[in-house]
Amino acid sequence: GPLGMGFPLSSVAGIVSKAVEVGGIKGDGAAGAATSTLLDFLGLGGTARGLREENKDEDGKASLLELVSLAVDTLRRARDGGPALIVAEDVHFLDDASRMFLSAVLGGSGPVFVLCTSRVAGALAPDATEEIKLESFGEGELADLISETWCVDDSPEMVKVQSKSFISELYSTCGGNPFFASEILKLATVTRDSNHTFGWSDESRDTLAKEMCKFGNVSELILSKFDGLSESARVVAQGCSVIGADFTTEEVHLLYDASEADSAIYELVASDLVEPAPREAGAEEEAWKFCHHLTHQAILTSMMSSTRRGYNLALSSAFTGPGFKEKLKRLHHAVLAEAALTALETSIDVGGMLVRRGMVEEARRAYSSALGMERVRRTAGGSEGGAREEVEAVIKAMTDKAKTEATIGDRIASARTYQDAYELFMRSDEAGRIGDSSLSFPIISGIMLALKWKTIRDADGSYELSLVTTFISNALASGSSAHLCRGLALKCVYYQRSEQYSLALSTHSSLAAAYSPGLSPEICKCYGSDRGAQNYGLAAQWAFLLGRDDEEVSSLISSTLSISTFQELRNVHNSFMILFPLVCLLVSLGRGQEAALPWRVWGTEPLAAFYDGSGQVFFRE
Repeated sequence: GPLGMGFPLSSVAGIVSKAVEVGGIKGDGAAGAATSTLLDFLGLGGTARGLREENKDEDGKASLLELVSLAVDTLRRARDGGPALIVAEDVHFLDDASRMFLSAVLGGSGPVFVLCTSRVAGALAPDATEEIKLESFGEGELADLISETWCVDDSPEMVKVQSKSFISELYSTCGGNPFFASEILKLATVTRDSNHTFGWSDESRDTLAKEMCKFGNVSELILSKFDGLSESARVVAQGCSVIGADFTTEEVHLLYDASEADSAIYELVASDLVEPAPREAGAEEEAWKFCHHLTHQAILTSMMSSTRRGYNLALSSAFTGPGFKEKLKRLHHAVLAEAALTALETSIDVGGMLVRRGMVEEARRAYSSALGMERVRRTAGGSEGGAREEVEAVIKAMTDKAKTEATIGDRIASARTYQDAYELFMRSDEAGRIGDSSLSFPIISGIMLALKWKTIRDADGSYELSLVTTFISNALASGSSAHLCRGLALKCVYYQRSEQYSLALSTHSSLAAAYSPGLSPEICKCYGSDRGAQNYGLAAQWAFLLGRDDEEVSSLISSTLSISTFQELRNVHNSFMILFPLVCLLVSLGRGQEAALPWRVWGTEPLAAFYDGSGQVFFRE
């Protein structure tokens, strides 16, 4: 797909839907249910949707693994005892998800075969594949190609092998490239037929073919065919090349009048520049593709860059649908058109969709594609101011990119991206180009995580304190109680780490005054867990460490237990984080038995209920 991102949904959809159609899987039973889930995910069984939340692990990766497993299982079930063949071109360009899918197919049993092309040896599971090295044509193969191309009729006796001198000339022109040689011979044949010359002698045939061998490279030959088109067909061909190596009639209609476009497409087909392509599963519109990637590239690069950008800009405005594939195309063309704001906003949408599918690395590439634009780099680096809307979009995309980097374990890159986003935010805020102060909240939270991981070193804690102070200030300015509670909780933890328990406890009093259980869903929505609620159990520990009276400690314990009743049960991680410091304190006080009931009710039982007993928690009563 555009930008090489994402699991190959359309390709897998085509494979699976064809397999189901041929194999006739019934809709009942476990196999039918699994197939239905897969087809829903691919958008073939109704409204496209992600896999069930309970089948995802914390970073969403299970959805991708399940998708691969379902696709392979469905393929094997549907073959109905017969062999199946999957063709995968340019395997050296495969993304990780596609490689995972093909490797899973190769690693299984049964007659499912994969035919791959690759420029790199060993691109896929060497133990499960047999490699056949492809080489350029020699003069012998070219002689055979000439015979096949210029056979007057189907009878073998009419096939005449050309003179050695012509074969050598053809070889020297095309360098053994079969596509180049084929195009030369096709053009010579078209020229012969257009002149209505019949009953050629070997001499006249050689003379015409030698004229065709004057092209310096295959692009010149392709463009000679392009130049022979009508003016309207040339214009449409250029627009099609901007859409991509593959395109649909509906996409061409976004750029041109329908009747003009249809007429031009058929002229391109007649000129052997474009050919019909297989339709995507469930698609009704006609699909087309350029006959060769060199054909596509020659026509695409024949345009001035400003003309290409104009087409890209028009397409980025035309792809307005809410679906994933539409947004992916919009992002692709917006980046090429250098439409910064459109590219940034679309990358945020596409990245979010990919993350929800468990495709975090692909999401990172989506953000990077927009952030890598020259204009965006100047804005992010401070050499160009940028309008408020664009600056805020840059900050959002940088923040989301940093999250994906943290998720895949690239902590250094994540910390760097978060800090770059924070510097841009502070610089732009001072210049009055920030209208939404809440943009700083996820950035600061990300930097705080990097401090916790010690990816960023802050020996005296001054950097952390300045971050927390900014967080609280912006929360007050935005009027967000949820973010205020989060900021106050972060400040409490800062004081805890420096063993300033009295300041931590007084800060918790401010938090308790601002906090209400009704805030919890909003806090969890922003951060995945309720950091404000988690602070209550810690506050009870601080009161104990400061030697406060039993009544104050018990009051904080009771508050923690009452807060726990308002937490979402399926968010087990959050409940454990709230209860753990409380359990430790009760055990220290010799009251461990009191912790057993809340630990079971809000911890171990929800864990078993929502995660099928796959998690384990140890508690000593």
